[in-house]
Amino acid sequence: MTPPAAGALSTTRGRLGEPAIRGALASSSSAFSACIARAAKEDPAGHYERRTLILQLVVGPSGRVSRSTLEDRRYANTELGRCLTAAGRRTVFPSFQGEALVVEAPLKLTAIQ
Repeated sequence: MTPPAAGALSTTRGRLGEPAIRGALASSSSAFSACIARAAKEDPAGHYERRTLILQLVVGPSGRVSRSTLEDRRYANTELGRCLTAAGRRTVFPSFQGEALVVEAPLKLTAIQ
C-alpha cells in the first residue's frame, strides 16, 4: 500500500485536522500492507488489479473507529476486504471535540500476481 495522495482524504466535519488523519492512517499502513500480502499468499493464482479502494471509517470523538467499510462491494466480502476493514477498525485517531465524523481513506493496491 502506498500512502494516500495529498488532498485525497475528506471528512464530513472539520474537527480533526488532515495531519492527524494522515498520521493515524500511516500508523496502520503496515496492517493494510499485511492484508494485501496475505491475500497474495493465500491465493497465488489470483490477482488484484492496480486500483484504489476507498475505506470509509466512522470515527468517534474518542478517536476510536466504530465502523469500517469498503465502498467497492466486489472487494467488501473477500478475505482481503474483511482484513482491510478490520485493520481500519483497529486504527486509532486522536480524540477531538464534536460529533463522530466520516473519514474516506484511499488505499492504493498494487498488482498482486
